[in-house]
Amino acid sequence: MIVDALAFLGVHPLRGSGTESPSELERELQRAGIGKAYVVGLESLFRRNPWPANELHARRLASSRILTPLAGVNPLYALDREQLERLLELGFKGLVLAPLYHGFSPRSAAAGRLLKWAADLGAPVILLCALEDLRGAHRAYRFRYKVGERELAGFLERAERAGARVMLSHAGFNLVEKLAGAVKAAGALVDVASNTVYGPVYDRVRALVELFGEDRVVLSTGAPLNYPLVPIFKVLYSSVDWQVKRKVLGFNALKFYGG
Repeated sequence: MIVDALAFLGVHPLRGSGTESPSELERELQRAGIGKAYVVGLESLFRRNPWPANELHARRLASSRILTPLAGVNPLYALDREQLERLLELGFKGLVLAPLYHGFSPRSAAAGRLLKWAADLGAPVILLCALEDLRGAHRAYRFRYKVGERELAGFLERAERAGARVMLSHAGFNLVEKLAGAVKAAGALVDVASNTVYGPVYDRVRALVELFGEDRVVLSTGAPLNYPLVPIFKVLYSSVDWQVKRKVLGFNALKFYGG
């Protein structure tokens, strides 16, 4: 079974792309051969207070068989450990941080507190480094807390200190390669969603596996904002062996989220 470690539900408020229909997203993912997907609501990434958006997201996915909810969280907005615990009680399987859109530094003390609470609760944390190509992003977001080397290094240091379970999503290959030591020290997973994680002939799926190990690379499609088959084909046509492909395409994500 192919497992998507990060997809989106909702409409991008500035681009109009996406879908609010769980059944429509399910059909798109199933056409790509995906049997299970972990999904965050786009509304939660763009609202300063993501709580109402997360409640809406939980209701939308309540009857879905293949879509599992992730919560978008803003560490700057009235967030405490009890709220995170409540999100987990509502059925959310992980917490998504979007510093570019919520306007905070991933190496900040606020992000560090959230990582500590998440570690205490056993909740996975996904750092969404980018949602779109910044060259085409709205100017209101293009220059806000871009996740560069300094920011990511600080985030990974805080994650390691907290003992948090983290995944880096849509991070550029060159960035994670440069910070490979910090990524490995934090035990972070890296996904193949980034446009800079090329497939053949530039087999960066293999390069990621060689850098971080076959248990630390996962598939994320970013659907429906991105075409789900693109990262799947990057893995399928990689030169890594089939046992590794099975881990990247499904097992690693299931293990990260706890099934």
